[in-house]
Amino acid sequence: MIFTVWTGPADDEKHIDVQRLDSGQRTTLVQGGESGRYVTTGHVVYTRGDELFALPFDPRTLTSSAQPLRPGDSVWGGGEGAQYAVSENGVFVAVGGSPRRFERRLVWVSRDGRVEALAAPPRYLVENGGRYGK
Repeated sequence: MIFTVWTGPADDEKHIDVQRLDSGQRTTLVQGGESGRYVTTGHVVYTRGDELFALPFDPRTLTSSAQPLRPGDSVWGGGEGAQYAVSENGVFVAVGGSPRRFERRLVWVSRDGRVEALAAPPRYLVENGGRYGK
């Protein structure tokens, strides 16, 4: 069984685990990933933000001995997981996303309403119940 574990709202507070149902053996495959699915090519496909990845995976040993592949597709991610599916014969469908949709800039707002951008670079911030993650 492959599933996402969330311990907080930030990307690094999510990880994809795999667990054998017969023995209970559990392993973390990807730190910072979510919406993982095993596909018949021998990969676990998952997202981080709106970016799609494919990790070579051996279901017998529950391990990967390679770096994830980045096919270049962006997939809409969000509160209910990434919006994509892969069929048994490899057909991939997805709602497109943008890796920059959560980028935010910090600004200073004066009491009279003037807005001044701070020198800090844009950051990946997502609002989650009043708390922000990176």
